[in-house]
Amino acid sequence: MIDYEKNIFAHIFRVSNALQVYLDQQLKEDKLTAKQMFLMIVIGSFEEHQPTYKEAADRAGTSYQNIKLMALKLMQTGYIEILDDQMDKRAKRLLLTDQAKAYWLKRDMNDELQMQELFKDFDQKDLKQFYDYIIKMEAGLDGLSSKLKD
Repeated sequence: MIDYEKNIFAHIFRVSNALQVYLDQQLKEDKLTAKQMFLMIVIGSFEEHQPTYKEAADRAGTSYQNIKLMALKLMQTGYIEILDDQMDKRAKRLLLTDQAKAYWLKRDMNDELQMQELFKDFDQKDLKQFYDYIIKMEAGLDGLSSKLKD
């Protein structure tokens, strides 16, 4: 009998690693990594304000320290600015630069075509179901993570 949980777990790691390798290769000429690209996506997802390191870390599912290190590299390459928070001088806020916005506009069409290619064998029902399963898995992982913090 197939042990689905273990196989799913292993395949998630494999897909994650393969996606990171693919993106790292694709982004090399832009002097970016997949994780730095993801951080820019996370920063851009905050429509109401510029996120702090902590807010970005929470949304990205990683540590404050990882976000800080990636943010410093993105600042050095001109993709983000790191600003002092107006209310709390200890906090830093992350802001996409005009350079980053122009970069994303340039990438949009090609990225859309690659997404279509990646998901070409999925119909809308498959995509919705896959999305629902990933959200359930994230919730389960959040539950496990909260037990570690207790």
